This record gives sequence, structure tokens and C-alpha cells, in this order.
Amino acid sequence: MEGEMKLTSKQIELLRKLYNEGKPIEVHTVEKSQEELAKELKVTRQALSFHLKTLKEMGYVRTGRGFIDLTRKAVDFLENGRNNKAFIFVKIDPMKRKEVYEKIKRLNSIRAYRVTGNIDMVIEVDRTKFEEVLDKISSIDGVRETITHFIIEPVA
Repeated sequence: MEGEMKLTSKQIELLRKLYNEGKPIEVHTVEKSQEELAKELKVTRQALSFHLKTLKEMGYVRTGRGFIDLTRKAVDFLENGRNNKAFIFVKIDPMKRKEVYEKIKRLNSIRAYRVTGNIDMVIEVDRTKFEEVLDKISSIDGVRETITHFIIEPVA
């Protein structure tokens, strides 16, 4: 692109290192100013800043200019340590994979992964949406079988 800056080899090396050593985390982003949040919480801007700093040090939030991210750790805490995810393992007719993948891509509130092994796809869905999503998946022409697993508790 015109005007785009080129990355140096060291910057690329740094990005690769961060990517390889990092772990993905689920976040919920809030795009409000800290002034807005302070007003809504009926605290001073300084008090909010103190609380955000503490939450950041504890790994519950990440902050930057114009955003606050709530991390997976915070979500787990707010859900009282429960993990309310369901996993639907899907076996697909090999002749209809492309069509099934396209239909599953259009579903809301899911994360879908193609996988190796004796199943073709793993779909992650919130338990509250599980039945609705399972009904939709099961009705797709080409879906041979679904197997569902619910998380009892995290181990690590």
C-alpha cells in the first residue's frame, strides 16, 4: 500500500517471537472513555484509574487509548469459575463438506474448527445457545452425526 511503512527484520522477529510465545485470550472490549465510566460508576476519574490499575496488575483487564479489555480471567471470575461452553463434534459426508462448512460459517454465536481425526469439525457454543445451534447443525444436509460434550470444570 502507498505510504505503508516496512517492518524491519528485527520487528518481524519480535512479532514472531510474541506470536509463538503468546497464548490467545478471550476478551470483551469496551470502547468508552474512562471519564464516561467514572461518571456511570459515580466515582472520580482518579478512583477509576486506581481500580483499573489494580485490575490490570491482576490480569483482569488490559487498557489502552480508547479501550478497556476484559480478559478471559475476568469472565471466568464473573461466571463464578463455571465454564458454560458446549462442544459439538460433527461428522460430515465427505461429498458435502464444502456445502456444510459454508452453512456452518453463517451460524451466529459459535466458533467452528476443522480438525483431524475421526470427526470433521468441532463447534464451540455457549450452553445457553446449545439447543438452538444443535438443531440448526443437525438439519444441515450432509451432517452425518453430532456428538456433544459439556465442560464440567477447567483443570489447568
